[in-house]
Amino acid sequence: MKIAVVLILSISFLCFSSFAQKKVTLIDKNEFNEILQSHEENIILLDVRTLEEFEKGTINSALNIDFWDPEFEDQCKSQLDKKNKIIVFCAGGGRSAMASKRLSKLGFKTIYDLKGGYESFILE
Repeated sequence: MKIAVVLILSISFLCFSSFAQKKVTLIDKNEFNEILQSHEENIILLDVRTLEEFEKGTINSALNIDFWDPEFEDQCKSQLDKKNKIIVFCAGGGRSAMASKRLSKLGFKTIYDLKGGYESFILE
């Protein structure tokens, strides 16, 4: 019985710790604009779409690092500062959600994921 209680408590603690480490906040277009209008200098816009998608149009001053590139994590480590706030977006929200989770695991502290991606940004 004691072993079962210890096991359950251990699993609960690990699960709680895992959830507590998630630093990704899903934001909509209005919240995105509010963050940008705050004029903070430590905000990075990260476009995780392919280069071809990026070249067709992106959000001003966005940095492109293709999520599907096998060097994605290495590029993020070398090109991004973990102290900065990062707003991640893709075309519709799928890749940016996955990229945000990876960035969190890499130790980035403040990550925002643009809900609906670039498509939601350009739609009015």
